[in-house]
Amino acid sequence: MQCVTSKILSVCDLGEEYYRIILERPENMVFSPGQFVSVMDQNSPDLLRRPFSVASQTQREILLLIKEVGKMTKRLRKSSPGDCLSVMGPLGKGFDTSGQNKALLIGGGVGIAPLLGLSQELDAQGRDYLCLLGFRDECEPAKLFKKTNLRIHRETKEPGFVTDLLKEVLQEGVEVFACGPLPMLKAVRSMCMEAGVPSQLSLEEKMACGIGACIGCAVPVKNNSGTVYKKVCSDGPVFRGEELAWE
Repeated sequence: MQCVTSKILSVCDLGEEYYRIILERPENMVFSPGQFVSVMDQNSPDLLRRPFSVASQTQREILLLIKEVGKMTKRLRKSSPGDCLSVMGPLGKGFDTSGQNKALLIGGGVGIAPLLGLSQELDAQGRDYLCLLGFRDECEPAKLFKKTNLRIHRETKEPGFVTDLLKEVLQEGVEVFACGPLPMLKAVRSMCMEAGVPSQLSLEEKMACGIGACIGCAVPVKNNSGTVYKKVCSDGPVFRGEELAWE
């Protein structure tokens, strides 16, 4: 983990409340799909950092997909190329991509962010996969994904939810990777448990420190002796569906 100053290279609106920021990637800061950064605007009065999934990376750049939901994300949207952010990372435990089965990637809203880098990693491995993305309406971020491996559910145009797409393709011999709102993740976990399909879920939780010190993002997890609590920021954000104690 490093804590460095990173320059903003570009800011681009993606329609409605979404936008993307491309940061200069600090030297030796390499991310696995599903890991995140903790960011602070050095010109902001905020004392706490904000966590953002790393959507993708190149040798020189980091891409963040962000939804405007508060004062800090509103300020970041108004940033200009050349502005600098304090960036701490890489943080958390990402997705395990060592499997060989076909991968089903399912995401809702800004939860699609870590799935972009995951899809690129699976492409590099030559592994078969399908992305299932859900939005309220048209969404520009979906255009970052390969069309040949993509299905989209738009709530304003189609009844139901993105999990309905999962029902159509869920079968033995696949592995599910998901990120999105908690109700969606719980539904995905339940469907996978019933089908006997392994799943990896990237949880979204409010975080203060991002490094496991404040214990503000703990979730119940099963172990051999019962239920314990693990921290989303350091033990996650990715957990296997069967280990989460959500019953």
